[in-house]
Amino acid sequence: MRALLIAAALALLPAAAAAAAQEPVCARAELLRQALSGEYGEMLVATAAASGGTTVEWWAASKGARTWTMLVIGPDGRACVAAMGGLFTLAGRGA
Repeated sequence: MRALLIAAALALLPAAAAAAAQEPVCARAELLRQALSGEYGEMLVATAAASGGTTVEWWAASKGARTWTMLVIGPDGRACVAAMGGLFTLAGRGA
């Protein structure tokens, strides 16, 4: 049930993004990962370590609308959707 609520919240994000004052979608990282994978067909394409034990993950779908999502995950395991969009294209590999 909780995963469905997260998925529903993620589905509403494009409309909510147009609003000037938007509350971020946050939940346990594992719940957001499950929603991105199961509901949107996205897979993890990159990760990066940030300051203070924070991790950034980029998720993307290679089919359909080619959606992408950036998660920021705190050291406590709580994640927030920092950005999202469509038409994802992998430009190349970094060093």
